[in-house]
Amino acid sequence: MIAAFLRAELGPRPGRLRASLRIVAACLIGTVLILAFEMPHGGWAIFSIFTVSQADAGASLRRGLERLLGTAVGGGAALLSVLAFVDLPFVFVPLLGIAVAAGVYGSRVFAAPYPPLLFALTYLLVALSHVDSPEDYVGVALWRMTAIGLGVALATGAQLFLWPDDPLDKLRHELVRRLDLVRALADQAISGAPGSRTTPPESTLALGDITGQLQLLANAEVRYPALRSRNAEHTALILEVARLFSAAVWASETVPTTAARGGFDPSVGARLGAIRDDSARLARALESRRWLLATAEPVATITPEGSASGPVAATAPVVDGMERALDRIVVLTGIGSPRDGVLADSRPPVASPLDVSEPAGARAWPLDPPALKVGLKAALGVEICYVIMQALAWPGLLTSTVTCVIVGGSTVGANLSKAVLRQVGALFGGFLGLVVIVAFMPNLHGLTSYLIAVGVALWIAAWIAVGGPRTAYAGIQTALALGIMLLGDFGPTTDLVSGRDRVLGILLGAAVMGVIDQTLWPIQARRAMRPTVARALRMMAELGRAGREPGTGAAHPRGLRARIYRTLASALQLREESRMEGDPDTPATRSESDLILHLVTDAQAAMPGLLAAAGERLAASAPAPRTPLAEHVEEFERVTADFFEAAADAVEGKPAPGFAALRARAHRLAEATGDAPCAVPIPSADESAARLATRHLTSHQLLRLVTRLDPGV
Repeated sequence: MIAAFLRAELGPRPGRLRASLRIVAACLIGTVLILAFEMPHGGWAIFSIFTVSQADAGASLRRGLERLLGTAVGGGAALLSVLAFVDLPFVFVPLLGIAVAAGVYGSRVFAAPYPPLLFALTYLLVALSHVDSPEDYVGVALWRMTAIGLGVALATGAQLFLWPDDPLDKLRHELVRRLDLVRALADQAISGAPGSRTTPPESTLALGDITGQLQLLANAEVRYPALRSRNAEHTALILEVARLFSAAVWASETVPTTAARGGFDPSVGARLGAIRDDSARLARALESRRWLLATAEPVATITPEGSASGPVAATAPVVDGMERALDRIVVLTGIGSPRDGVLADSRPPVASPLDVSEPAGARAWPLDPPALKVGLKAALGVEICYVIMQALAWPGLLTSTVTCVIVGGSTVGANLSKAVLRQVGALFGGFLGLVVIVAFMPNLHGLTSYLIAVGVALWIAAWIAVGGPRTAYAGIQTALALGIMLLGDFGPTTDLVSGRDRVLGILLGAAVMGVIDQTLWPIQARRAMRPTVARALRMMAELGRAGREPGTGAAHPRGLRARIYRTLASALQLREESRMEGDPDTPATRSESDLILHLVTDAQAAMPGLLAAAGERLAASAPAPRTPLAEHVEEFERVTADFFEAAADAVEGKPAPGFAALRARAHRLAEATGDAPCAVPIPSADESAARLATRHLTSHQLLRLVTRLDPGV
């Protein structure tokens, strides 16, 4: 098992060699500058290079600017604190804790987390400069600030000019990936055996989240400022591809079921085939071009709603939605022409929870209690480590305070995971440094040989750092250990004390935070999984009720899609963290882990249907006429939303006496049509009736899906 894990985390993957060599090049340039100007504390420059180097150039530039801001503010505040209060410990020590708590808290509540976190780290390194050098603490503080700034500049420059990973290329890859999946899902919908259940895997369902793509767009706008003028069109393209993908997932789930009940409609099959071919054509065209949008200013396209007369096939609404999304993608990209009958005008696409942005402001006020607890625990850990360091007169334990800030997490499992990675990275970095110092340093006689020895060791750390998320942090810690050991002197060295102190400091910090996490406000990941899933289910109930009253501002839930997907992803992350909190192979633990995985997967499978129904309600310009069909549809949607609410209570272990009755009611409604095909007659040119028919058919299929949700009660 360990061998398989290491192969997965350390094995080659596209772009990994290039990314690791880019980091090493920046480090070697920094090493030459450190040696040339005899810059002390050069290890922090190496640490900055590793932490600033990101997956694409836009992210690196953004992270670099944020780190410079955090460095300047934190360093300036710490320098003032040292000058004014270093001889007043009853003031200096509380200020140290307040600064750490504020920085850690801010990193958890602000939309941009790096400035406050880096403020805390830089404040620590500068404020504690008097521990290393009581006679020249101002000089030490300034040199540390300079080292961090040098690392930021070198890493950002390397990312921008040395084999850069373009965020625009990554965004294009994500869009092409989803279009290719649409082709596969359309094939699955056409060829799926009647009645077969072919729910896509969790990794595919999670692609309905657009948060990562919007972040890539933001990074691309940092790299290419000219793109900002067309932010609305790029955002619309991301949303339309997401809408097409979600509809394709929904079609792959519902078309075989509908075919089993009323026969496969050849016209629907033909339309799905055309969608499959058009998606493949769009994917190949996007792959071969530099920019995503058409060169001419695009206009929005609206497919006529409710233009058909007679019965609407059960799968027609979802296919209509896919065709509308494809038409909008065609117009935005300028690839091909939209279908006949598509009206082009200046109206925006149909409003839905996909189209409203999530609030980007911080949750700084009112105070967020969980984030505040994490900040206070980190501050307490720093204070304890500072007292131990002073009591033992051991300045080399400075890294214990940094460890308290970095390993602080929301759960015991997360803290243990970070602590283990940090310790493994420090030990491995110390071992590599020991090998270089003992085996190679005595035989080095020039700058070239010195750079080769240092470069090979740093390349190993960089290879780990640009790998999988479960081990990347260990690579950063390996680099810091190497930087402290190999750049402590201005040339080849045989000093092993700095490496020893570095490792012992990390072990001390991890141990202190481990005790604090277990005794002060402990949050077990395994106990947080169910409340997190329940929170997602309640938001899905909110989505199921969105748009009940067209025309009201409250009907538009801002950023609900992103919040639901992020909460479901958090539940899976907690599931991974829970493995660090005890024996993961006991029957009870495995059963609970499997239950969370199934709940998240089934919830993600229901999201496309919820989004489709919510989109129709939000797009309605007026309430649907009060008819028996409207009451029937509202009952479908009400039972679905209530089912999610009751399931959330059941998952949390709260009394849910109505859950069994709701589940039985949902089953009866889902099976109410018997074997007859679900078809609803609508008059032509009646938009509200057409939307009502779409809601009827979508909510009927959705009821079949949500009853699979099993909270284990």
